[in-house]
Amino acid sequence: MEKDQATIDPARLDQYLEHAMKAKIDKYYTSGWNAGLEMAAAKLVQEFSKSFGADTCASWAAWLKEQKK
Repeated sequence: MEKDQATIDPARLDQYLEHAMKAKIDKYYTSGWNAGLEMAAAKLVQEFSKSFGADTCASWAAWLKEQKK
């Protein structure tokens, strides 16, 4: 192995992998979070508008959508 070639210290491999995967994990978490909020907002408007009124449910849905990351 050449001295110029970059190597990863085996003792720090876990830290390296954690750092390398963090961006992808955060992206997928955020995507799932936002999708869940969209689904909850749509369900709220569809299923509760007769009980609470369309305007009230729309405002709750808007609030939920504001919680996106």
